[in-house]
Amino acid sequence: MPITADIAVPVNDRQLSISASSSFQFTDKLRLEVGARYSELKSVQTASVTATSPGSPGFPAFGIPFIPAFSSTTDAIPPELSKTKNHPLTGGATLTYEFTPDVTAYAAYGRSFRSGTAGVGVPVNLSNDLIKSSSERSDAFEIGLKTAVLDRRITLNLSAFYQKFDGYISRFPGISYDNGALNLFGQPVGPPDGNVDGAFDFNYNGDATVKGIEATIAGRPIDAWDFSVSAAYVRARFDDAVLPCNDFNGDGEPDSEGDAGITGPGNVSYCASNGRLGDVPDFSLTANTEVRFTAGDLEPFVRALFSYRPSVFSERSNFDYQSRELLDLYVGMRGLGAGWEVSLFAKNVLNQRRITNISQGESRTATDGGDYLSGYRIINATNPREFGITTSYRF
Repeated sequence: MPITADIAVPVNDRQLSISASSSFQFTDKLRLEVGARYSELKSVQTASVTATSPGSPGFPAFGIPFIPAFSSTTDAIPPELSKTKNHPLTGGATLTYEFTPDVTAYAAYGRSFRSGTAGVGVPVNLSNDLIKSSSERSDAFEIGLKTAVLDRRITLNLSAFYQKFDGYISRFPGISYDNGALNLFGQPVGPPDGNVDGAFDFNYNGDATVKGIEATIAGRPIDAWDFSVSAAYVRARFDDAVLPCNDFNGDGEPDSEGDAGITGPGNVSYCASNGRLGDVPDFSLTANTEVRFTAGDLEPFVRALFSYRPSVFSERSNFDYQSRELLDLYVGMRGLGAGWEVSLFAKNVLNQRRITNISQGESRTATDGGDYLSGYRIINATNPREFGITTSYRF
């Protein structure tokens, strides 16, 4: 029996704000800059899900009943969740001290805000926390040092930072849900009935902390050579957050072992987490360099980009991601003062084949005899080695 579903998601947004900033030059070396913004944020977000069908003549001889044509519309976002109003105060301050013209230290504070929002196309008849996320607030602190040496041909920047999130908004893909008992027309209207009805990508809040250090060295030792190397160690973790998960074996940990099921009385399973905010390692490194030559009005060049990230274990997907060493090379020519450039490129020169994202469990289909496991997990992967040419012209 064919069924057509249409979702209309109109949004009405209004943002009003007033801001102010000022700076104070206490001495020739000490400077303070401050700024603040007060906002009034209002939004109305609704979602209408309309299901229509011409029905089915059925096959009475085989016990399959006649089903009449029908059309029904359901509000996916309850009226009490459709309106959002916030009055955030955001802003920050930066204190700078210049030891010498080539050495500057700073300390900074910033406060940010993200309004919660309802998901688009969220299955109907779920609990409010799965339909709409709460607002996110954060306080960030940073200290750093900026230096320049060798007649400012080499720069070295160091920083350390700490950010505390109250209700960090994150996305949780492929979460199995139970949207309740069905009525005669197949509409979920009752409480959770213990059956998994599908999987969805939910937005959800959890307290979190991000802290780390970063260093960058860059320069132009000679006029024909530029380089830059950046390295960072960033530890981004949830703080005793209770988050949507797949917990098929009921042990309170994310997994997809056995038949799909929901742990607990809710529409989804929930797991306590102090894990990573994303499936990324704590350490990362990027580098780039370019060497140029002079040939009259032409400037041939060779450029390289390199990024490295070590292996990392994903608690959400229960998977060990391999390390990645991506190298891109460019060889080209530009016209001095003419605004044009032509370059040949080779991306992923090492031809690394790495999984960048993977589903938590095997792709499965519900059958009368239970879940049928395909034996396959859904992935995203790096592109293979690629060659090409690019041109540009600046008027």
